[in-house]
Amino acid sequence: MKWLALWGGMLEQLLKVKKHKERGIRGRIALLDYKQRELIQQQVALKNTRLKLWESWRQRCNESGILDYEKLVNFKAAMADLYRRDLQMGEETEQLNQQQQKLEKQRIELSSSLNKNRIEQEKLKYLLEDETNANSA
Repeated sequence: MKWLALWGGMLEQLLKVKKHKERGIRGRIALLDYKQRELIQQQVALKNTRLKLWESWRQRCNESGILDYEKLVNFKAAMADLYRRDLQMGEETEQLNQQQQKLEKQRIELSSSLNKNRIEQEKLKYLLEDETNANSA
């Protein structure tokens, strides 16, 4: 009988550990969700900036008139700068997309761990109920 009480105490301790682990996993999921919201905001801001850049590009391309040498050099420099900034923003967009994929993968892994932990808790609760019923009988 003494070992049954010891067994029950161990099960209760294990259940407490599992609940603590669940809280930790939920906290990490909440942090990932926060990071993902921030990442989405960065993506939207970058997209808006890139759209403004493209509009500047179109406006420069629509300029008409005869360009002397100095104006032509300035025009080429401006277009090269717009092109460079567009390439840079494209790389930033790709980096943000990769970060988002990484966060999504981590979230899936954490959700899986959370589900596994909850199933383990249910099993422990069942064992504790079973032991309580056996002791009362």
